[in-house]
Amino acid sequence: GTGKTDIKGNMTAKNGGTVNIGAASGSTLAGNTTGDGTVTMKLADGATWTGASQNENTKVDLGGSWVQTGDSNGGTLDKSSSDSGTTNIGNLTGKMNVLYSHDAYEPSTVNGGDTIIGTAGSGSQVNLITDNSGLDMTSTSSSDRQKLDDTFSALANKLVYKANDGNLTGKLEIAEGLTSSSAALDVEDITFDKDGRGQFNGTTQPVIGPKETQIMKGTKTALLGAATLWRNNNNDLQRRLGDLRLG
Repeated sequence: GTGKTDIKGNMTAKNGGTVNIGAASGSTLAGNTTGDGTVTMKLADGATWTGASQNENTKVDLGGSWVQTGDSNGGTLDKSSSDSGTTNIGNLTGKMNVLYSHDAYEPSTVNGGDTIIGTAGSGSQVNLITDNSGLDMTSTSSSDRQKLDDTFSALANKLVYKANDGNLTGKLEIAEGLTSSSAALDVEDITFDKDGRGQFNGTTQPVIGPKETQIMKGTKTALLGAATLWRNNNNDLQRRLGDLRLG
């Protein structure tokens, strides 16, 4: 269905059984998937799963009509708790956001266990997101840039893709806050090593990322308004001076 669902507690499939869960429209699932059976979850419309899989028989489906095309409207796996364990997902289809927290004093210390994905449908994507606490996104100093690079690297290392067949791509995101709807300040690509572990091999630049933050939007609006007012006043002044010359 498409109605809101709120579930608290472990989702257990025993003796080879199957548990199917559909969650949409702001739904929340809080609990681990356990047992030797198969747990299939469909998450979308900002639905959030907070928990871990204790087997590799968890299938998370974000495909088809369940996926929204807008930013941050896919399903979200919340691993921001410092005691979040390893999450194993047997198969992933579609796009998923994974939230991680980090130590504000040592941002390269990313909390929570790995997110391990066995196989993925073609075109699937995982976005690893953390906030900007302890990071100066606009600084040009080498130490601040290195701190940001190290944070991206540690965040990328949290993702493991076992199949490593090119079906899964990944993004790293530093956001204004630790929610899937927070505006992105910087977005970088994840690459995978020969063992399927995520890597960050780039170098960040001291610029605000491709998504407009609320502060940027407000500043731009204010500047545009001031420029428009100046232009209108200047046009009025030119017309009056022209009238005086003609008179």
